[in-house]
Amino acid sequence: MSGEAEQEFLQWDHERNYLYAGDQPVCFHCHHYNLFIQETIDEALGSTRGEQLRKEASADAWRPVLEALFTAQAIHGSYEKLSAAFDLFANTGQGKLVLEDASLQSAFVSSDSLHYGTAWRVVHGAQPALHPTDGLAAGFIGVAFELAYDLAPGSIEVTQTSCVAMGDSRDGFKLTQHDRPRELHPAIGRAEMEAHTGEMIDSLEEATVSEITQAFCGMLAQITSDERGLVEGFGILVTLTPTAYYNTLCLKVMEYLEEEHPTLLQVSEQMLYEAGRLCGFNTFGGVLKSPEWEALIGGERTADPRETLLHTCAIARSFGFGKWSVHEYFNEDLLVLRAPATYEDPFVRALRGESKRPVCYLFTGAGESMARLAEDVDWSMVPMFGLDYYDKTVKQADTSWRAKQTQCRARGDAFVEVTVEH
Repeated sequence: MSGEAEQEFLQWDHERNYLYAGDQPVCFHCHHYNLFIQETIDEALGSTRGEQLRKEASADAWRPVLEALFTAQAIHGSYEKLSAAFDLFANTGQGKLVLEDASLQSAFVSSDSLHYGTAWRVVHGAQPALHPTDGLAAGFIGVAFELAYDLAPGSIEVTQTSCVAMGDSRDGFKLTQHDRPRELHPAIGRAEMEAHTGEMIDSLEEATVSEITQAFCGMLAQITSDERGLVEGFGILVTLTPTAYYNTLCLKVMEYLEEEHPTLLQVSEQMLYEAGRLCGFNTFGGVLKSPEWEALIGGERTADPRETLLHTCAIARSFGFGKWSVHEYFNEDLLVLRAPATYEDPFVRALRGESKRPVCYLFTGAGESMARLAEDVDWSMVPMFGLDYYDKTVKQADTSWRAKQTQCRARGDAFVEVTVEH
């Protein structure tokens, strides 16, 4: 998103390292994380219930973002609102939506390229998906139409009728209007994020990390989507998504399992940890090996593990994950990461009060990956990040790095801490 109006709409909080669209926290994520989280939710809830949750979570996370966009740009007409919404969707790397019919009686939307369907084919090749993959797009389409026609939440049901990931030539979405209002899944704005973020914490080489973060934020602000409405760079597909979408998925699946299948709770927590580990390894690794990163830091990276850790913190901050910092580091032994908060725990704390368990799954899983990127990757060999390299370097590795969240704001602690031990 690089237009002048869009840069005004997007605001970085450089003190806490959050990114806002309007008043809503948003963040960058890679296709590895997006797809794995989706598969985790569907495995925990079943595909039908999982798809419905993903559609509702998407609609409710994007609603305040679109409302802020329409207000900021003084957009009033139904068609104008839909056009602006679909432009935003493409500019955030989610894919290009084509409005085939805008009437409520026979509304239909199609696409040749959506992020999740494209990600499926990148990861799984010709293997077809068993179920539609584009629940986030379906939820977005539904809320866009509800806002365009001043309808109550739940007034539009969106059904994906064709799916590229399942082998169809295009993605198709049929809209049906009905009278089934529902309660919104809540989102939190900037005031709540700030209120539930702790005091700034000590960080190794804070001045250096902060300087690199500012420069990388400037680079990210200039990234534009391609003609497909996708953002491809650093060896990954990247999206900008309201954090409420991810937080709602994680919170709701944990609540469901706690009530209905408590014996499966630990399994799902491990899968959310794995999503963070997969994301951290491939996303941070892809950025660190890129020529753009070398240009940003003014030369080739060194093999110093400490430098790698500091640089990954800068990347996480720039992506809107929060002020991730290296608190302690001992080669081949111990890494302690801290943050005043991540984008995960303020959501839980604001909506549920104190949690019995730590909730920063992304921070924890990515923490292990940061240690592995620093200690286990041979950067002189120009690693080819992806699932094969991930399996070899992480899943099948002889080294036994393991991360654990030891402090959590949502649990009542003063800050967030992840300890990674060898």
